[in-house]
Amino acid sequence: MKNLLLFTFLISIFNLTAQDLIAVQNGNDPTFYTDLSEAIEGSVAGDTLYIPGRNYVVNDTINKPIHLIGTGINPNYTQATGITTVASSSIVLPQLVLGENADGGSITGIFFTTNYYNGNPYNNITVESGADVSNFLIDRSYFGSNVGGKFSNSLIKQNIFRHRNNFNAQDGNSLISNNIFCDRGNTFTNCKVANNIFLVSAQYYEAIDASNSIIENNILPANYAFDYLNNCNIRNNVNTSNGVSGSIIRNGNFNDSADLTTVFSSYSSISDAVNQSADFHLPDNSPYKNGGSDGNDIGIYGGRYPWKDGSVPFNPHIVSKNISGTTDENGDLPIEIEVEAQQN
Repeated sequence: MKNLLLFTFLISIFNLTAQDLIAVQNGNDPTFYTDLSEAIEGSVAGDTLYIPGRNYVVNDTINKPIHLIGTGINPNYTQATGITTVASSSIVLPQLVLGENADGGSITGIFFTTNYYNGNPYNNITVESGADVSNFLIDRSYFGSNVGGKFSNSLIKQNIFRHRNNFNAQDGNSLISNNIFCDRGNTFTNCKVANNIFLVSAQYYEAIDASNSIIENNILPANYAFDYLNNCNIRNNVNTSNGVSGSIIRNGNFNDSADLTTVFSSYSSISDAVNQSADFHLPDNSPYKNGGSDGNDIGIYGGRYPWKDGSVPFNPHIVSKNISGTTDENGDLPIEIEVEAQQN
C-alpha cells in the first residue's frame, strides 16, 4: 500500500508564495530563489535544488556537483505540482553544459523542451568540450532533443529521448538502462546498453551505432536495429540475433521480425511514446517475458532499474492540494496537501 501523508495547516499569504520558489539545500536551512540560473550560480558543491513545476529558460554551465530535482514529466502525475519545464533561450544552444567539475551531480524529473532547427536536433544537455563527466546520474527526465558528450561511470536511466543521442564513456563504462529512445542514430561507446526500447520512425534508419559496448535485453525495431558495431557483445535483444557484429546490418542477422505494435500491451506510433500514452508492458503471453540474459523481462520493465509508471522522482510527491478561496479571521489561508512517499 502506498504511504500517503496528509498535511493540513495554516500559512499566511506571504508564505504561500514559497511553493513557487526554488529551494537550494545542503543539510542546513534552505536558500530560496525565483530564477533557476541564479539558483544554479548561487549553489555550492553538494547542494540539492528542488525546482517547482513551472517554465524556466536557461543556458547555464554547471561546473560543480549539484543535484537538480524537478516535479516529474508525466502530466497525469503532476496535476497538483505542474511539470518542471526547462527551455533554451535559443533553439541551437543547450539548456545545460556540464563542465569537468560536475562529476557526481544529477538531474532528475525535468522536462527539457525541443531544440530543433533546419532539420537537426540540438543538445538539451552537453558535456563541455574536452571534459569527461563521471559518476553522473540522469534519471526520469524527458528530452525533447538529446544528450551528448563523454559520461564515464555514469547512470542514464528511465528517461524519454525524442531525438538521437551520443554517449561516450571514454574512461569507464556507463550504464544506459531502461530508457525510451524515439529516434535513429543513437551512438554508444564503452557503454552497457540494457533494457531499453528503441523506436525508429522510418525504415532503413539505424537505431544504434556502437563500439566496445554490451547491448542486451533491449527491444529493437525489426530490420533496422544496427548500422555499425565494433567489438560489441549483443545478446537477448528483440529483433536481432546474439553475437552479430560489423557494419550495415540493417537487413540481416535477425532472429525476429516482430512488429513493435504487437510487442507491447498498447502502442501504435512514436507519438504514443512522446505523449506518454503508450503501455510498454509486455503482454502476459509474450515470449519476451523472463527472456532477458538475467532471467527478467526484456524491455524497460525488466533489468536492474524497472520503469516506474508515472516517472515520479524519488522524493515525496504532492498528489493533491486544496487551497481555500478565502483567508480566515487571522489573515491566514487554509491549505490541505496530500503527499505520497516514494519507494524509489
